[in-house]
Amino acid sequence: MIKPATADHIQSIVDLGAEYYAGSRFSKYNTYNSASAYDYIKSAIINPLCWVDVLVIDDTVCGFSIAYAGPQAWSSSLACNIAFLYIDPASRTDSHWERVFVERIEDWASENKMEEIIIGDYAMSPQRTQILTERMGYDTVGYVGVKRV
Repeated sequence: MIKPATADHIQSIVDLGAEYYAGSRFSKYNTYNSASAYDYIKSAIINPLCWVDVLVIDDTVCGFSIAYAGPQAWSSSLACNIAFLYIDPASRTDSHWERVFVERIEDWASENKMEEIIIGDYAMSPQRTQILTERMGYDTVGYVGVKRV
């Protein structure tokens, strides 16, 4: 079941975040900082401009999503940015969980009159993310370039 995250879920999200990090391109550059992750997640849960959900199966947190609302430079409207969506590999067999995470974020964005939702992937599996989002009616736009300094 996917439900809103609470303070009781923070450590489980931090632990899953370590799995996400280990599988991402970021792990080539630094080590995972669980204290920073804990603070980030705690702040997101209490921030009214953030939406944090967890996937709980058999009393175990198996996935999470974090989205946040932000202003657009050219408008007084907000946009919703999906910052994280991660499901542990053992729980990915039931592929509809990704869709449920995104649909819940879409509902939150709509209820809060956000103008658009931005979802992408430059860390884990961009091709897989593109397939999912296009199936859900998202357009593929733009480009992300990254340069380490």
